[in-house]
Amino acid sequence: MPEAATLDYLSREPLTEVEFLIEDNHISISSPHTSYVNQYLNPPVEKQALLDLYAQILAVAKERKVRISYPRHIRKTIRERWQEYADNVEERDAIFQQMIWQARIVEQRGLHMGTSDDDELHNLAQLTWRFQKYGYRSGIIDKFSCIHRDLVHLLEEFSDSSIEVSRINL
Repeated sequence: MPEAATLDYLSREPLTEVEFLIEDNHISISSPHTSYVNQYLNPPVEKQALLDLYAQILAVAKERKVRISYPRHIRKTIRERWQEYADNVEERDAIFQQMIWQARIVEQRGLHMGTSDDDELHNLAQLTWRFQKYGYRSGIIDKFSCIHRDLVHLLEEFSDSSIEVSRINL
């Protein structure tokens, strides 16, 4: 049996114009004046794809006699910290699945006046806070995303004949 506070909240006037978007990689709950949740689940990078990209960049750089510096230790980072990355991705994805489940509960009940009293929306917010920690700039998921982005960018620079690359930092 629901608590009295929950029954009180559910007896209030429902909010109108609330939009719910609940997908495998995106959750959004919003009204014209408030965004309650708006989170994306970015796909993980694949280890072999990163290593292949790294090798491709090295080959092109050597072929073009580009100076190569290794201050970032990208290959070493990929090999030594991959399991930490994979574990973090697994935890993050599990939290996102919980968020989907919780968002469906909120959608089923609807939002009512005084959303600060909505326990289910509060539970979703707590899951969202946990999920957001995996996107921090200092985290391993962001580190691997940056490595991927930077490698793709280097490959694009090598492909653009108008850009002359004389040195790269890996």
